[in-house]
Amino acid sequence: MLIQLQELDETISNLRATQVELKRRVQAAEREAALAREELERAIRESTTSRTQVDKRIGELKAVEDRIAKLSVQLNVVKTNKEYAAIQHEIAAAKAEKSRIEDEVLSLMEAADAKQRAIQAFKEQAARAEEEVRRQSEAVERAIADAESRIERIAEERRQLAERIPSECLQPYERLRRGNVRRPVSACKQYVCEQCHMALTANTVNLLMSASRVVFCHSCGRILYLPEEEEHARGKGAGRT
Repeated sequence: MLIQLQELDETISNLRATQVELKRRVQAAEREAALAREELERAIRESTTSRTQVDKRIGELKAVEDRIAKLSVQLNVVKTNKEYAAIQHEIAAAKAEKSRIEDEVLSLMEAADAKQRAIQAFKEQAARAEEEVRRQSEAVERAIADAESRIERIAEERRQLAERIPSECLQPYERLRRGNVRRPVSACKQYVCEQCHMALTANTVNLLMSASRVVFCHSCGRILYLPEEEEHARGKGAGRT
């Protein structure tokens, strides 16, 4: 009965671990979605900055064009060659500046277009991530509810089984479980504890064969039992004197 109890406890433990793992999957999907949203927001900010730079440079370009137009008007009313040459020099410098600004505007507009395409890609990525969160959440919710239902059924089965186990057997088992000992009941196979893999004495095996009291592994403290095949192999009174 202790072995059956242990198997029920192991099943409950595995179901609890499954629930934790399922929740972790949802959390991982949520982190991916959050990263996708952050990438999208960053791309939008960069695109806004890029557009602001384009507008600023276009404004500067218009100012240069206006200056060139004014200088061209002045060129027609100057009276000396020196003034004429000076204005021509200003016009040439303004045209060079205009050309430079136009190149910058073109480069900035190309970058802004690339950022717009990136925004679209990030939007699609964020949408996929959000959909994955929704899908995972629904699936995990169902799986967790199913696991909880199974845990409740097994817990009731465990309660009924525990009521039938003598206290001198149940109490040490529960004490070991409270001490976080995994699988408190261990088989004795070929004079070895199956769980801690330490050798057992002949006297310990003889006590197991006599079945007169609960026997513990002297190394790990687990409750020992002889599997049926071991009993048949050793026969009544097996062990050393």
